[in-house]
Amino acid sequence: MQGKALFHKTKRPSQMEKGVSLFLFFRYYDSCSYVTMS
Repeated sequence: MQGKALFHKTKRPSQMEKGVSLFLFFRYYDSCSYVTMS
């Protein structure tokens, strides 16, 4: 949610910001799938 808001706030996010939001998204997704599997 926060990443999406940040993306909308800055029309042209830098490459680092994109990488950070992607990294956070995948970390969140991984933890969710880990919880559902166990």
